[in-house]
Amino acid sequence: MLGLVNRMLDSANSTLGLVNSTLDSANRTLGLVNSTLGLVNSTLGLVDSTLGLVNSTLGLVDSMLGLVNSTLGLVDSTLGLVHRSLMFCFFSLICGSFCASFFHSRPIRIARLNKGGTPHKITLSRGA
Repeated sequence: MLGLVNRMLDSANSTLGLVNSTLDSANRTLGLVNSTLGLVNSTLGLVDSTLGLVNSTLGLVDSMLGLVNSTLGLVDSTLGLVHRSLMFCFFSLICGSFCASFFHSRPIRIARLNKGGTPHKITLSRGA
């Protein structure tokens, strides 16, 4: 009878050893899965940091292009002002030259009536 109990205990011990080995294998498999998920998490963190760096770099480039755009707008406004000033000077020179040549080359005629009512012309020239 003790032999039968001993075999039953021996059988139970073997079954518990098999269960223990199975649980140990499952534990190792879960450890491998945990390590793999940790690697995936680290890789995703690296990708996130890289994308953050790219985003910051693009923001810097955007700011620099905005600065260039503002500078070009200022240059455009300044050149427009210079253009208008030069056109005004050119127009003034042409008008002044025209007026000077018109009035200096033509004599001034003044009509005056004689005592009898007939016009009497007096011609004056500028500078004379």
